[in-house]
Amino acid sequence: MKSFAFAMFNLAMVLALWGGIGFSVIGLDDLASDPKATPTCDGKIMSPGDFCLVTGASSYTYSSKLVDQRAAKDRAYQTIGIGVVLLVSAVLWFITKGALKRRGVEL
Repeated sequence: MKSFAFAMFNLAMVLALWGGIGFSVIGLDDLASDPKATPTCDGKIMSPGDFCLVTGASSYTYSSKLVDQRAAKDRAYQTIGIGVVLLVSAVLWFITKGALKRRGVEL
């Protein structure tokens, strides 16, 4: 059973590594976005009072899109923080695992 639990923990750390990369990229994209940019609908610039309905996707208004853009900028640092924590955890685990393996400690 010990090796199964260890394999599951390794899998969790691999997922943490990829999750950390994903969260960091999303956070950096949100950080680079302009919260004051004029909202668009299917590539067309919207005006106050406009409503956007994209086939097969969600609908939104001009004002709700502005709120979403500002919220994305506000949560960018939180998203980057989560990504960094996941990345650091995974990297520290793999460094520790390698150091223990070099010393002959079986995990």
